[in-house]
Amino acid sequence: MNAIANFNPINLNTSDLNPYSSRFVSPPTCTFIQDPTTEINPDEIVKQLTQSRCLQIVGPHGCGKTTLAIQIAKNMRHTCKQIRTVTIQPNRDWGSLPKIFAQPVFSQPSQRPLCHPNYDDRLSLFGLTIVDGIESLPAAIRFCLVQSLKRSRGYAIFTVHRPTWLVRSRITLKPSLQQFRRIATNLTAQSAYQPSEELLQAVYSRSGGNYRDATSLLYDEFAA
Repeated sequence: MNAIANFNPINLNTSDLNPYSSRFVSPPTCTFIQDPTTEINPDEIVKQLTQSRCLQIVGPHGCGKTTLAIQIAKNMRHTCKQIRTVTIQPNRDWGSLPKIFAQPVFSQPSQRPLCHPNYDDRLSLFGLTIVDGIESLPAAIRFCLVQSLKRSRGYAIFTVHRPTWLVRSRITLKPSLQQFRRIATNLTAQSAYQPSEELLQAVYSRSGGNYRDATSLLYDEFAA
């Protein structure tokens, strides 16, 4: 479980560096590029999350789910006093995970735990939890985790490959060559390297629409 401390993209002169290096395209540092042909707008999603408290971002591997979740968290940093991320890894014992998330976020360590009979929930601070890979959890733990996050009175974002009935509010990402072109162009804005349209189409096709894999292929082309 990791706390997100810095949402600002790395401000470097990339003219002499590989613009597709992982230091520039990892989710904490790469801003979500909005596709004007869709209705997916991070600011509008923040409003949706504020109302529903829980949100699922659905899409295939490498389509920008985690990057969008990070961007939403960035836009909510003035609302949420704590933002934490969890990447679910297979073959681990996550039985205690719902109990961990059931604990509130306090402004002072000395404040009473949730189970204290005189606990005042006005002392708790709303937090945002991003859960990546919840599909790897057993069904029972998955259910308990979602219910625990709902009871915590905070916000939760789940990235999933297929929609889950546990969370009603949903955003669906569909990869497209046009969106990948915007991402690639944005990353080369300060670089002398400009990939050709033929190369963009080739790496996108080879990666099967996986932006992350396509970006790695562009990195290899640049380094060659």
